[in-house]
Amino acid sequence: MGPITADRRSGTLLLPFWKIPHTVTDDTGYFKTHHAQGGGFWLLRSHDEARSWEEPREMFPERNGEGWACWNNNSGHGIQLEQDAAGRLVVPAFMFKPGEPGYVEGIRGGLMLSDE
Repeated sequence: MGPITADRRSGTLLLPFWKIPHTVTDDTGYFKTHHAQGGGFWLLRSHDEARSWEEPREMFPERNGEGWACWNNNSGHGIQLEQDAAGRLVVPAFMFKPGEPGYVEGIRGGLMLSDE
């Protein structure tokens, strides 16, 4: 479950995902632990239209200036911009910062951006 994204310039498919140990019964409680460990997610890449995939790589996006960490959301798909910031990949994400108010404590919706 992850927002698959196509990089049309390189022909690469990107599939970010994150892992929750099967022993976890409280997903939102796990986010605090995940955040404290650096957050992040795993990334699979295919260069041949999904016939084969590279080994997963662990990714740790930079936290923003306010300390929010992010990792991919489990739904939707990413896009690649064609005009302003052409080539930039935009992927739906969870933003997490312990203690922040909200519908679920600490969690907000956001985006991950990559020009690489």
